Amino acid sequence: MVAVGMLSNLFPPVASGSSTQCSGLARALVERGHEVVAITARLHPGAPAHEVWHGVQVHRLPCLHLPRTDLSLNFPWLNATLSPGNLRQIAALLDRYRVEVVHVHNHMFDLALAGAVLARRTGRKLVVTVHTIIKHRRPLYDLLLGTADRLLLKRTVIDAAQGLLCPATSTATCAHGSGVKTAVSCPTAWTCPPRSTRSWWRTCAGSTSLRGGG
Repeated sequence: MVAVGMLSNLFPPVASGSSTQCSGLARALVERGHEVVAITARLHPGAPAHEVWHGVQVHRLPCLHLPRTDLSLNFPWLNATLSPGNLRQIAALLDRYRVEVVHVHNHMFDLALAGAVLARRTGRKLVVTVHTIIKHRRPLYDLLLGTADRLLLKRTVIDAAQGLLCPATSTATCAHGSGVKTAVSCPTAWTCPPRSTRSWWRTCAGSTSLRGGG
């Protein structure tokens, strides 16, 4: 059994691709005998700050729900969670649940950045799922976003990972030149990595064996 910390700015009841993949993977890992804590943003005021969802410990952090803008392609669920208080809470949750593997989703969101930094500071293994390639239809915005992605996000989050999951074939390009030796392109693995990646998960977890078919 492995204790996994899932960090994603988007999680049910928010409906999005990364929310669906993250929650599905978390639920599947619990069904296979692992312990999972999901740390996400509290976008819906009515959503509880803490709940147990299909065996997953879900903790929702206070966040700033950002407005739709052309720069963010009018994405409706953009949010910011980074604050000293939230960082302390994330660190405390990772310790409380004795998390061994930190798995962050959507490398361009701030919880992925927080997870990568805390994993490095505490010596935990880091897994990153790249859901989206940062591209914009406006050349200037595309240049600005691409530069931030290449100079900050890729170096801080993707290059720091011991494992990289690419649910879409297009996102697999992030693995090239990253130095990540355990990259897996799994366009059909939206709920849980296939059994053929069992050795990959063991590599990501170091000496920890992921039992239960995980």
